[in-house]
Amino acid sequence: MRLAEGRPGSIEIAQADWVIHRKVVNRARVEQLHTRIGLGEAEAIILTQEIGRDTIVILDDATARQIAAQEGCHVVGLLGLLVAAKQRGLLSAIRPLLDAMRNSGFFVSDELYAIILRQAAEE
Repeated sequence: MRLAEGRPGSIEIAQADWVIHRKVVNRARVEQLHTRIGLGEAEAIILTQEIGRDTIVILDDATARQIAAQEGCHVVGLLGLLVAAKQRGLLSAIRPLLDAMRNSGFFVSDELYAIILRQAAEE
């Protein structure tokens, strides 16, 4: 978790009892993917394959999402995860989160913003 030190939420993630920290076994495959996408994304895809059992990989980068799908992974983006959390009653609203994400530099087009709010029944 050294890469995340000092970043928002890093302490909470490090201390969360529901987070299981795992290392990728197939480093060679990670390095192959890393020539096309970021290291963290490559590790996430390979770790998803290693864990199996209907594991979902959360990726927002378009190229990484495409590669993950080609690799047979079930891919969900952060926005899809927020919609699912809202639909399951884990979040009361996602509009404030979307607004905060956009204000901090997370790109969400106006069209996608409207689609996500519609899916979350917040239009």
